[in-house]
Amino acid sequence: MINFANDKPARLALLGECMVEYLAAAPDVPHAYAGDTCNTAVYLRRLLAATEAKISYITALGDDAISRDMLAAWQLMGIDTALVSCIAGKAPGRYTIVTAADGERGFHYDRTAAAVRDLFRATSSARLSAALQGYTLFYLSGISMAILSQAEREQLYDLVKRLHAAHVSIVFDSNYRPVLWSSVQEARCAYAGLYPYVSLALVSYADESAVFADSSPLATAERIASLGVPEIVVKNGAEPCTVKTTDAQQTYPVKQPAQHAVQDTTAAGDSFNAAYISARLGGYDIATAIAAAQRLSAQVIQFPGAIIPEHHTPTLAHLTADDNAG
Repeated sequence: MINFANDKPARLALLGECMVEYLAAAPDVPHAYAGDTCNTAVYLRRLLAATEAKISYITALGDDAISRDMLAAWQLMGIDTALVSCIAGKAPGRYTIVTAADGERGFHYDRTAAAVRDLFRATSSARLSAALQGYTLFYLSGISMAILSQAEREQLYDLVKRLHAAHVSIVFDSNYRPVLWSSVQEARCAYAGLYPYVSLALVSYADESAVFADSSPLATAERIASLGVPEIVVKNGAEPCTVKTTDAQQTYPVKQPAQHAVQDTTAAGDSFNAAYISARLGGYDIATAIAAAQRLSAQVIQFPGAIIPEHHTPTLAHLTADDNAG
């Protein structure tokens, strides 16, 4: 279980892939730099800006101009990039968002020269583990796992095991993308091998049911709990959110619907995760953290792309205020 009562400044590390984001409406113009764990890192940095929290991003970039710009952008945001590897001849992947009339999105990916696939050739699990000693938590997703080869994935498992043994809490969002896996069975085995080391699972029912054929969000929560995970949050779109801990289980209706039409659901779950983690690190109970997460997610889906303008991002104090969280 994450020690949410720890009075030391939080130190959070997130591992994954950041890509160049394009919108279908403007296919020749880069819109932003985004990726699931990177999105969460950005929102964590914004929400925890008033604290001494350290947000570190772990990935691999190339030596091209876009990689340099991406690195500079993170540094400008206040994200620690000391653990970002740069690989000659490589570049970030790219993806295009296609949104339907209801705001639901589809993705077209190009990872031909993506540097992150060689992350553990540029560094090692032992080196990363040593650098992350004393961190509060380590965050990864199903995409973080899926983009790696089996050999690279074994290095990721080794890193997770080392950090777990060092009492660094592991946070996982399964974030299933079928196109990145050779089969459902491959994803199922990969996730099942990780869950015994996870302290906090922030997953969606759609992803988990696609991989494990769960019959309900509660079934998802119970299955993950049976693997030893002490705190599980199962998101389910506009339907109630299910939370299970070692002591209780509860459902939370979505109380903060968007006030305007949904434009783009990209990063809805990523921002939810950032707000939930931030609130829990701030000492708030699960009910308040869920309400804060729902509120930020509802704000994010009112804008195109994954990262909304910073001045439209509510503060953690606003997200957790009684009139919002009640």
